[in-house]
Amino acid sequence: MSVLDWQPLFPGRKADLLAFHADTPFILAKVQQTLFEGKGGSACVGLQKLAQQVALRLFTKLDGKKYETTEGCQLMTEAVSMALHTSADVRRAFEQSRIDVLDQFAGDLQLRPDTPADEQLYDLQWVSGTLEGDALNLSIRVISQAGDSSQFTLPVTVS
Repeated sequence: MSVLDWQPLFPGRKADLLAFHADTPFILAKVQQTLFEGKGGSACVGLQKLAQQVALRLFTKLDGKKYETTEGCQLMTEAVSMALHTSADVRRAFEQSRIDVLDQFAGDLQLRPDTPADEQLYDLQWVSGTLEGDALNLSIRVISQAGDSSQFTLPVTVS
């Protein structure tokens, strides 16, 4: 299925390239453009696109992008600086970063008010978090303005 094939299914949507794949992802479409010979990407929309954008914001250090200095949060900064020692530290860092991410998505919505409801962030919730050595596993729930939700785990090595 090409990008043109799925556009009638989701009129007016802008798709992202899928950056994170699970073992059995729900893939919308194979994208014809490739970065490497013989390899194709996948397009994503809706809740999957929203969850990916949330994950990317959580993985981005605040001021970590040269031309987007207000995007990102402190979670990775704290993780990489080894400031997180307990699960309570991970939760505190997540809750602080959650506020930044929610504010950033609210600002995005002002710039793109036609964003579909299932691609608008309503809430971001803590499910669990563990820290063992340099391995951080953060499970979160993303809830869209449409009321859809998805829970996923972000495994991070912080050494």
